Amino acid sequence: SDGHELEKLVWNEEGNALTDLERSVVRMIQVRPHSAFAHYLLSHLLTRMYTKDPTDLGLLRKASDAAQQAIDLAPHNDYGYVAMASVMDIMGQSSKGVALLESCQKAEIKETWRTPFTQARLQSDSLNHTEVLELLRRALAHKDSPADVVVPYIVTILQSASRGKDLIRELTMWNESNGHQLYLQMIAATHATENEYAEAHTFYQRVFAIDALNHEARVNDAIIMYRHLGDNLGAESNLRVVV
Repeated sequence: SDGHELEKLVWNEEGNALTDLERSVVRMIQVRPHSAFAHYLLSHLLTRMYTKDPTDLGLLRKASDAAQQAIDLAPHNDYGYVAMASVMDIMGQSSKGVALLESCQKAEIKETWRTPFTQARLQSDSLNHTEVLELLRRALAHKDSPADVVVPYIVTILQSASRGKDLIRELTMWNESNGHQLYLQMIAATHATENEYAEAHTFYQRVFAIDALNHEARVNDAIIMYRHLGDNLGAESNLRVVV
C-alpha cells in the first residue's frame, strides 16, 4: 500500500529527500489528523533529520510530540511506543526506550514488525549478535515486514560478527530463509575481497536478475570484469546500464 511505501522511504531515504518526505507526511496528517501511523512516520522522520543535524533540538522536541500523539491516538498499537523509544535512544536513554517496548509486550499491545526491529536497533550494543539477529528474525516473520528496511540491519550485524568464508555461509543461510538481493550483493562483495572474482561476478549476475539497475553492484561488477576477468566489453555494458 501507499502507506507502506512511504514508510520504507521514511526509514531508508537520505539527505535532501528527507525534507521532501516531511512535506508528504505532513500532508498525510492534514488529510488524516487522527492517524497514529502518520504521526509515527513524522516522529521517525524528525529523529532521522535530527541525527543529520544534532544542533536543531527543536526537531527532537517535535519528534517526541508526534510520538506522544501517536500513543494518544492509538494506545493499543505499537506505532507511538516505537517512535518514543527511538526518541529516548537518541537522547541517550536507550535502556528507557527498551523498557518502554518491553512494557508494551506485557500490556499485550498489538505487536508489528516495528517492535522487535526497534528493540534490535536499541540493543545492538548491549546484546550479543545472536540475540540481535533473533529479534531481527522475529521482525521479518511478521507478514507486512518490509525486507528493504530490516535486511540492511541484518547484513550489518553479520558483517560485524563474521569475515570471509564464514560471512558467505551466514549470508547464504539468511538468503535461503528470506531471499533478498542485498544478501546476494554482499556475498558477491565478500567473494571479491577473498580474490574469488569469477564467483563474485556470478553473484552479481543474480543481483541483476532481481534489480537490473542496481548502481553499486553494476559498478563493482564492472571493476571486477575489467581488472580481473579481462572482459572490457562486459565492463562497459555494465556501466552503460547505470550512466
